[in-house]
Amino acid sequence: MTYPIVENGNIAQGFVSIAQYMGLDSKSTVFINSLITNPKSPVDFKMSDTDGLDWRSAQYVIPLTAAGAHTLAFEVSPLHTSYLKKYIAEGDLEMIPAAGRNYPGGSIPAHLTQQLAEGSPLINKLQGCQILNSYQTEEMAKLSEKLGFTPLVSTEAYLTFLSKAYVHQIASSTSLCTAPGLVLAQPGSVEDYVKAVEDLGKETPLSKIWVKASSLSGGQGIVPIENPTPATLKAAFNTIAQAYKAAGFFKKNAAVPSDDAPFDGIDFFMPIVVEADIGSIPGNVEVLANACVQAVVTKYKITMVGTSLQETKDGEYVGAKLPKDMGDPAIKAAEAEAVKLLSKMSQDGYVGYAGVDVIVTKSADGEIKPYVLEVNPRLNASTPLLSLVQRTEAATGEKMEGITVTHYLTNLPYQSNEEKTKGIYQIIGEDLFRGAESGYEGIAPIMIDDNDRLKTTFRVAITAKTPEKLEQLTEGLKARVQKQDAFVKNIRSEV
Repeated sequence: MTYPIVENGNIAQGFVSIAQYMGLDSKSTVFINSLITNPKSPVDFKMSDTDGLDWRSAQYVIPLTAAGAHTLAFEVSPLHTSYLKKYIAEGDLEMIPAAGRNYPGGSIPAHLTQQLAEGSPLINKLQGCQILNSYQTEEMAKLSEKLGFTPLVSTEAYLTFLSKAYVHQIASSTSLCTAPGLVLAQPGSVEDYVKAVEDLGKETPLSKIWVKASSLSGGQGIVPIENPTPATLKAAFNTIAQAYKAAGFFKKNAAVPSDDAPFDGIDFFMPIVVEADIGSIPGNVEVLANACVQAVVTKYKITMVGTSLQETKDGEYVGAKLPKDMGDPAIKAAEAEAVKLLSKMSQDGYVGYAGVDVIVTKSADGEIKPYVLEVNPRLNASTPLLSLVQRTEAATGEKMEGITVTHYLTNLPYQSNEEKTKGIYQIIGEDLFRGAESGYEGIAPIMIDDNDRLKTTFRVAITAKTPEKLEQLTEGLKARVQKQDAFVKNIRSEV
């Protein structure tokens, strides 16, 4: 396989850096974000709690807005917007009032498409600009064409890269190391699926497996199973069917399918992947790293911009931190394996940002082995942390520590979004990240998602100059959340 040029870079300047690595003019490139779970044929449906279309946009967009960048995000409250503009976003940040969580009303591309028909000042400003969204959708393609650009990747091609099946499909031709597994490419009955898994078990010990939906984010539709049986497999496939239904993959008025054929009547099916758990593969005695290797991909060049370490719980993403030593053999092994996949994506026509998830193990005799799980052809949840820390390192000339933490709050004694946002800022208190004013240390609320369903989710990026200070900030925030008597759970495990 012919490899493109591989170079090292960074995203200290966020979207400006990304645009330049893609060969685009950053001044005429606008980055937006909306988490669309069905990129091919969206329908009118109510999003689930975990599918933040609108306000969660801030977690991806804001920390990447460096000087010279133009980005769009939905607005939670004026208080949060003013904080972000003052201490986090250094570029031209355009905030759009959130219209609610109903798709497509909560989608930025849909919002802009409607405005395009009305000839709004915002659309006039965007004429002639290259629009880049986290997900390439039909909606995005239509918007790009109306603004005078052809999408860099077609929707059909993007769906191929987005699917977790892609890694398995190209593994043999790229010498890519993946977990033993199979791809269920078509909708079928539970009986047929169970037989396929049992056939896999004849070749590979399946003491623990993962059953994974192809394209959902944040751990949705990922089911771990210990010592799989027909009954537990049936439950897993039904869980994925429900996740696909919540994501709008079934027709709006489709009949309720049976538990034995949960995908009957599905309108848009993406393959399901079944994999052996890497930690349970004979010979693997220790998992050294769960890494997200991040890069910008073009036809001729791959720019490696950084690697984060992921924390997951039962397949659900719960946070990230940055490695203490980028020269660690486990990190180097993850990056080398990721280059194989990124090079194949380049050959296959992908252009854009990507994060490759790699599990690195060590055997009893000390052999280090990386396994590629999947690629996310988009900004990743840890991308803002990576950019923010790299930016602070450039500003201070010092090595910075960084971590993301998510909290769920309930029973906040406030009514309006502004009051709830103020309550969160009060919980953070004097530890609030304030750029140079706080020595580039502190807690930055990069995502506040009040979905009016008994809880408010907020995700923070915490930066510090020492591990001890990082732990102090993290534990202090946790204690104050608990003291508010509004604490539901802190999904950060011991990082």
